[in-house]
Amino acid sequence: MEALAPIIEHLTELKRSNHVWVATMRELASYREARGAMKVRLEKGPRKELLSLECPLDRQRFGDPEVSLVVSRLEPPRTVSALKVGASEPATLQFRYDEQRRAVTFNVSSSASTVCIE
Repeated sequence: MEALAPIIEHLTELKRSNHVWVATMRELASYREARGAMKVRLEKGPRKELLSLECPLDRQRFGDPEVSLVVSRLEPPRTVSALKVGASEPATLQFRYDEQRRAVTFNVSSSASTVCIE
């Protein structure tokens, strides 16, 4: 067990910094189903992108997994927010901006209807 401690600490740090995802087989299957079913429509504005999402997933079977999205953007966003179906207020999402790729990466619930990147 002592030999595993540094490995577990390293994986914990990678998970905390969003560089690795530790998941069960069920979570992985749910993610794949949601990713495959999701349809995304992008509307680009001068300073804002609006994504309309549709994910006809069997939620009884797969739950409400998050899906990772990558959107090209010339500048880092100030905020990324998502509105879930039936919610009255959007939720702020954590995101990462890659200067080299000029892209923003974030996770969004498969039940979200809209994502706003500003």
